[in-house]
Amino acid sequence: MLVWIALFLLSGFLLNNDKVLGGVLGLLPGIHMIYMSTKDTGQVINIEFPFGIIIVIFYVLCSGSVLYKIKKTMN
Repeated sequence: MLVWIALFLLSGFLLNNDKVLGGVLGLLPGIHMIYMSTKDTGQVINIEFPFGIIIVIFYVLCSGSVLYKIKKTMN
């Protein structure tokens, strides 16, 4: 759990400094949540899948905006 929080913090720092690698690091916890939603854990509410999808979409959009910003400053 602490590893994923550390990845969220590191990805936020990297995205703030216009590094696309931050988006890739942010995708890892989302992908892990989607993977864990396929396992039967006995939970009443399967909340990992929607959270994983939201996190993946968020970091894809963030990475795209960083790439757009970098491309815009290069011209």
